Amino acid sequence: MKNIFIALLFLTLSTNISAENFFPREILSSEDSFNLSASVYKDDLIISILINEKSYIYSEQLSLTDGINDISYETIGELLEIKDEFLGESLIYRNSLDLLVRNLDRYINKSLMLTYQGCLEKVICYPKISKNIKIKKDNKSNIFFEFL
Repeated sequence: MKNIFIALLFLTLSTNISAENFFPREILSSEDSFNLSASVYKDDLIISILINEKSYIYSEQLSLTDGINDISYETIGELLEIKDEFLGESLIYRNSLDLLVRNLDRYINKSLMLTYQGCLEKVICYPKISKNIKIKKDNKSNIFFEFL
């Protein structure tokens, strides 16, 4: 009986250890990895992406369009070079990334399409993500953003 108990205990411990090492503790959704917001700075639009500490965004996979044409923007964020198991040598953004779009008035009552791709480090690479950003102004000149 004692031998059976020891064998079961060993089997339980070895299963827990190997399962813990094999399966990641937490797989985040893309929404948990990348939190989007937008704001106005002077006459410009700032699209902010707060990046989870375990995640990153590929710089080469980042784009902003009006549905037809590319929109020029400046990026604000630390650009790092990595070699990962998904795309090899790549330039990425960690922690946070801001896209500064000049002359916000050109985009009032329009929709912008933000596209990006990123990964949860050593766990999963998300498919390309596209977010539609509607920019609206009310009759009191307040500007609102809606992410779809």
